Amino acid sequence: MVFFFRNITIILLILLIPSFVIEVLNTRENSNYPFLITAAIYSLLILISSQVKPQSSVINEKTNSYVFISWFYAAFICSIPFWLSKEAQYPDFLSALFESTSAITSTGLSMAKNSSILSAQLQLYRAILQWAGGIGLAVWITYIVQDSEAMKSFYKVEEVGITDNLEFKKAAKFISYFYIVSTLIIALAFYFIEMNILDSICHAMSVFATGGFDNTGSSYTQMSSATLILSMIFMILSSTNFFLIYNSILNKRMSELLKNRYFLQYILFVIISVVSYCTYHGSFKLTQVFNLVSGITTTGLTAQKLSVDNLYFLIFLSMLMFIGGMVGSTSGGLKQRNISYLFRNLINFIAKKDKMKTKDLQQKNKRITKALVTLFLWFLFTFVSLMLLSGITAKEHPPTVNFFNIISALTNTGMSVGNLNYSIESSAKVIFILLMIVGRLSLYSLIYFIILLLKASKNQIAKSNQQSS
Repeated sequence: MVFFFRNITIILLILLIPSFVIEVLNTRENSNYPFLITAAIYSLLILISSQVKPQSSVINEKTNSYVFISWFYAAFICSIPFWLSKEAQYPDFLSALFESTSAITSTGLSMAKNSSILSAQLQLYRAILQWAGGIGLAVWITYIVQDSEAMKSFYKVEEVGITDNLEFKKAAKFISYFYIVSTLIIALAFYFIEMNILDSICHAMSVFATGGFDNTGSSYTQMSSATLILSMIFMILSSTNFFLIYNSILNKRMSELLKNRYFLQYILFVIISVVSYCTYHGSFKLTQVFNLVSGITTTGLTAQKLSVDNLYFLIFLSMLMFIGGMVGSTSGGLKQRNISYLFRNLINFIAKKDKMKTKDLQQKNKRITKALVTLFLWFLFTFVSLMLLSGITAKEHPPTVNFFNIISALTNTGMSVGNLNYSIESSAKVIFILLMIVGRLSLYSLIYFIILLLKASKNQIAKSNQQSS
């Protein structure tokens, strides 16, 4: 019952907060019924499912599968307010599902052609969803998954660097507070610089969750230099390993953060990327730098509209999005630690292969193989998606546009070129929904989920054969 109570509390808060906040702000006329109906439907589903007692081994043995299904379930439930709102931006259920999936995966791609005409409730609702999705790591593990074996499985998947359950709970609690306080600081700063209350709240949630949703209709193209600089600082902070920040503050030694190899690699990666592009371009423009930092941190906000004509910049930006931020952060992509780990170990393996013991050689070979398989799966998934989308949107989008949008969805960045809105084909919407979910949970989670389904089907057939004999 504790699981269901916590589960329902989190989702109901997300659903009902927009209604109450907008009533207080009283910014424009809005309808509460989409949120109230969704809250009632979700409460009924929880009530029904709470009567079923799951086996204890479900979470222990199938954590990845459980979380994979949960994200689809959350996307489905959270899409109902978009669908019931009757907004012209969401003419069908798939458009609503696309929007909610983009929100909870903190991607930022949107079906809305102009987000500024959305109701204030939906704007705040989108912002809260992406904000909750950004900190999904701590929320899922600390407040929903309570089993110790399941938590160990999460440690392995997320590579957080903590092996003790109690220590992880403390870290997750700290991160939750850090996440909330940082968002409030950004919101206050935005409010005093140039935004109204609603815009400051929505953009603060978008920046620190590295989400990418914007409720002005023009992203950051009209923002002041102060807002752009402040946003870049917090985008980099939120794409840093939160557990690394936790350990630095816990030990009261912030110098540990500055001495950490992976943190220094990441900051150096950001600096080199910005300097390289500015040197090639021959000028320093704050809007271009903002776009680069937004791409590296997989935030997806843009201070200058992306153009298909600037092919070099799109390719360069795609590479940056592919690498992404640090492990244990709100950013997407393959994570720079995993990339550096692969190349460093590959070089060491080649250089010291003859000097390694048989056991060490096998372990190193296994790790490198896994990393290479991950890269291969990413490229394969991207290639298959590109082939499918090219066939679906051949008239509207050239392959370069589809490639950039696929990378953006798979890395949960949210930048887009071309006409990526509710007017695209339904099959294209389905592809992007899968890309965003897989990008949020990694390809291994999808493969693990498929393997579990095949095993379950095989076991069911075996049991049926035994019963019949």
